[in-house]
Amino acid sequence: MAGAQEQLGEALASTEFVEPSIPVVSNFLAASPEGPDAIRASLKDQVTGSVRWIESIRLLREQGNDLFIELGPGKVLAGFMARIDKEARIISIEDAESLEAAVAELS
Repeated sequence: MAGAQEQLGEALASTEFVEPSIPVVSNFLAASPEGPDAIRASLKDQVTGSVRWIESIRLLREQGNDLFIELGPGKVLAGFMARIDKEARIISIEDAESLEAAVAELS
């Protein structure tokens, strides 16, 4: 993975980043990287680093977030969430039908 990390680092170096308008939590840092350079570094480092999923979710919950939306096939992350925090609300969207259901639920 070190080779992929190096290639990603090169691609990220030539990619324009701006200050996010909403907080972004890196699951590598289990924190919000501050500024474009820190975001670049976090994205690069996570290729070979460990995911700090539980800590990231706990941080988001401490910040008052209670709704989580999983995008993509399957419900693996929703399953992890249910084990980490039973109070969190989780919506999984994996196709057009589940997207429509999520929109209806959130309306």
